[in-house]
Amino acid sequence: MKGTIEELLDARALEELRAIERLGHMMIDAMERGRALHVATARRLRREARAAAAWRGHRMARFSPLLPSTGRGGYSDAACTACGASVRIDTAPAPNSIDIGGDAVAVSCTGRAS
Repeated sequence: MKGTIEELLDARALEELRAIERLGHMMIDAMERGRALHVATARRLRREARAAAAWRGHRMARFSPLLPSTGRGGYSDAACTACGASVRIDTAPAPNSIDIGGDAVAVSCTGRAS
């Protein structure tokens, strides 16, 4: 039995196969758009976290790369170069969680590592 898929399948099966293929492409597109949204959200959250930490007197190191979390988004961390206080951003926090948190946005810099 040789031939192309089109020759082996009847018209209905072929249309179902093409519909599944279109659905797969739509899912991949949605995943790529979701990832781009999380990257843009991470940029905004990093700026906000850096500003909040600076207001507390912290000098923050670079944020870690955006890492996937157990939920739908990702997280990234940074620490103060003077005292070690940390901050974490989460692009898709759980309903009972926050998107920016940590000592660097909660307490003032002590100027020395604890």
